[in-house]
Amino acid sequence: MSSRAGTILALASMLLVGLTGCAPAFLTPSALDEPATPSDSLPPSMVDPLQAEKGANAIVADVDSSRLIGTWSGVDVYLMKASTKDHYCALAYEDDDSWGQTCSRPPFTVGLSDIAEVRVDIPETLLDDKWVRLDENVAIRKPE
Repeated sequence: MSSRAGTILALASMLLVGLTGCAPAFLTPSALDEPATPSDSLPPSMVDPLQAEKGANAIVADVDSSRLIGTWSGVDVYLMKASTKDHYCALAYEDDDSWGQTCSRPPFTVGLSDIAEVRVDIPETLLDDKWVRLDENVAIRKPE
């Protein structure tokens, strides 16, 4: 191989490593691998709404996989596996009249009107002093 071809190959390899090193990588939250506890159970009123989506492309929450990630200012945050590979569901729950839910591939946000904003897989670089980290993959703050 010529030195020029070797140089080009080395530069291309470094560029590829650099680009993939910058790509966000969502790892399954460790909370989803832990055995469930009684506090991980969803509020009973939420089970049916979280499984209400129908249709061939519907992404629904696996309510049996729910884990309470944390509570912030009266808002409980749950994370669940979803019916679609590489997707997760998050629920921000204050009460039966005040809750928000999203199922998606990370990163994604769940909004709870002007009460809370939950971000799943928020990069460290986007965190400021307004965000409260609930675990390694979930942060919450008051919406701006």
